[in-house]
Amino acid sequence: MGVKAEVLQGFIKSVTGLHPKAAQILQDLAPPPKRPSMPQSGKLKVSNEAQATEIATRQRAVTGSMRGANQFNIPDRGDVRVRSKDAKTGRVAVEDYATKGRSDATRTKRETPKTEGERLNLNKTKLQAKQQSDDLIHQIAGDGQPSIAEHDVALRAGGSNEYMSISDPMFKRFKDEIEQKVYNMFGDKFIVDIDDVSGGVRIIPAATHNKFEPTSKQKGITIEMGENIGQALKQLS
Repeated sequence: MGVKAEVLQGFIKSVTGLHPKAAQILQDLAPPPKRPSMPQSGKLKVSNEAQATEIATRQRAVTGSMRGANQFNIPDRGDVRVRSKDAKTGRVAVEDYATKGRSDATRTKRETPKTEGERLNLNKTKLQAKQQSDDLIHQIAGDGQPSIAEHDVALRAGGSNEYMSISDPMFKRFKDEIEQKVYNMFGDKFIVDIDDVSGGVRIIPAATHNKFEPTSKQKGITIEMGENIGQALKQLS
């Protein structure tokens, strides 16, 4: 009818009390007030990375997690997400939303068994990890946390389903921390593996790493749980 919402609302107010039924009919016909629009992507629109980071970290401070408040849309850039880079220091990073999709796709491709032998080993290791996790003694010792079937060498560093082991949660966190520190400090210059003798974390130069040779016999250093990771990594500098 071409009548603007605010004009119609004003008219409603002028007749309220005089013609209550008519006023109610007009009220029902009035268009709802406009709400703040979201980008077509459904992500919260912010001005820049700093604003996205502030919102996400405030959410984490209140709830302990950034879940539900870490996806944004920045004009002239597109969709981004804020994710944790270092749980110990609280450091976060803003990355293009498509980056995670590409990373997940790459990981899925790398994790997909290439041979029947790989498939059998992957399934066998996962089953063993589950059986170990179901054991009552393990549940008590591990504070209810499950054992984990993991690749000796991270997939992103060239690991495969042929070389896997079962780690308890504490060792998994220990190894993950070392992998992250080595990657942050040295990039792809070193491979983080498992020491086949002690069971500790073995760090070997990528140029000489040989997956067919026992890791304990290859040039590198081994870090055992309880050692100071930072001090140990100074040997690589």
